Amino acid sequence: MARDKALITLRPLLVVLVLTPLGWPLAAHPVMPPVLEVGTNFYFWGMEHLVGGFDHLAFLASLLLPGGRLGRLAKVTLGFTLSHSLTLGLVANGLIYVERWWLEPLIAASIVFVALDAAKNHDKLRPRFDHRFEWALGFGLVHGMGFASALEELGVAPGTLLTALLGFNLGLETVQILVILTALPLLFWLAKQPERKRNLLVRWSGYGIAACGTWWCLERFYHYNWLV
Repeated sequence: MARDKALITLRPLLVVLVLTPLGWPLAAHPVMPPVLEVGTNFYFWGMEHLVGGFDHLAFLASLLLPGGRLGRLAKVTLGFTLSHSLTLGLVANGLIYVERWWLEPLIAASIVFVALDAAKNHDKLRPRFDHRFEWALGFGLVHGMGFASALEELGVAPGTLLTALLGFNLGLETVQILVILTALPLLFWLAKQPERKRNLLVRWSGYGIAACGTWWCLERFYHYNWLV
């Protein structure tokens, strides 16, 4: 409940940050067509979910942490986007059914795996040994199911599923792009550091994210298997 209240307060800020620079006439259309209203609402709900979804952001940070050329980072990000969009659509349309008792701990476990991989193998990032694209594709499928569970909790009115799904996913991608653009200067700075310092920072950042993922995994497994 506390998280839900916190997310509600983010919406005015998201409106200003995202729509105003795009020239959106915020006050020009007090009454929107129903389809546009549904899409807009779910767009902001998608943004709010990812802003408040520290687990998804931690997974994305683990993928980006080792750095690399822009082309490689773009490929990793694209893999995550394609895979989570696929399962988000499949689950939302009822083609796949998932149980949260195993899904939520698995999302957290994916963070541990990718963060440890970044911590241990960041200095071996020749294309032959860089498996971040594969991790993004595989675990992105799991995270997409988590996004779909969040979409289901919001409640989708009959006949609006496609609009809601499109708006929600666009909201997710907007925040993801903003996070990546924010992270790029830090990654460029990190790449310019002496090798010993860079390795130390990446290694312990990866271990820190893995520790958070471990806590989330245990907490969720306990919650869904003993408290429910």
